[in-house]
Amino acid sequence: MWKNYIRVAWRNLAKGRLYSLINIFGLSAGAAVCILIMLYVTNEWSYDRFHTRSERTYRMWVKEHFRGDIFFNTVTPLAMGEALRDNFPGRKSGPICLRQCGPAAGQFYGPGSGALCRSGIS
Repeated sequence: MWKNYIRVAWRNLAKGRLYSLINIFGLSAGAAVCILIMLYVTNEWSYDRFHTRSERTYRMWVKEHFRGDIFFNTVTPLAMGEALRDNFPGRKSGPICLRQCGPAAGQFYGPGSGALCRSGIS
C-alpha cells in the first residue's frame, strides 16, 4: 500500500514539475521561518532565567527627553538604587555598578579599569 502511495506521489511530482517546485519551496521556507521565530521567542523567554530567583530580577530603564527626542536608556543614575530602596518597601536589595571607563575618564574596559561595584544595597 505504501509503495502505491509513493508511486502516485512521484508521478504527480513529475507531471507538474514547476507547480511541485513552488509548493516544496514554499513549504520549506515556511518551516524555516517558523523555526526561526520559535528560536527567537525561546531565547527571549529564557533571558536571565539562569539566576536562582529569576522571577525577582528586573531590568530598569529611564525615559529621557533630549532636544525634542525621546530615548529609552538602560543606564540609570547611581542614586536610583537608594531612591528605590527608600520609596519602594518591597525591594530587598540590588546591585549598583559604576564604571568609570572610556576616553572621557582616560580609561578603557578591562582589568584595572577603575570599575566600582557594590551589591546588596539594602
